[in-house]
Amino acid sequence: MFNNETCFQTPNEWHYMGIKFFVAYCIIDGVNCAFIQRDFSKGMIQTYFHHTMGIIGCYLALRLQGYLAVGCSVSLLTEASTPFVNLRAILYDFKETNGSLYVNNGILMTLSFFLVRCVFQAWLVLFKIVPLYP
Repeated sequence: MFNNETCFQTPNEWHYMGIKFFVAYCIIDGVNCAFIQRDFSKGMIQTYFHHTMGIIGCYLALRLQGYLAVGCSVSLLTEASTPFVNLRAILYDFKETNGSLYVNNGILMTLSFFLVRCVFQAWLVLFKIVPLYP
């Protein structure tokens, strides 16, 4: 599956739906945080930048299509670490940092973040996308 170049260069409806879902999430989350919660802390400014760059990347993937659309939709797997990152922030905000939930979540957050955002994303870019450039 990971070595089928035709599949990797030919997006289908599932790729496009994943990209559109992610764009919708970025817009809804950004509107909620900016206009409803009115959160402009340093951390949220980084989140707004992250959402903006994600939307721009998705726009380019939808516009240019081909392997860029497939790569974009596959890279959405990196968001698998997000629930652990968010739970850590929630536990920290509620000062629940001494229990086993916080420690176990921290281990899962670190492991999932490293695997999907560092290892997987590096593999995707270095071994799948870069070789497609002439």
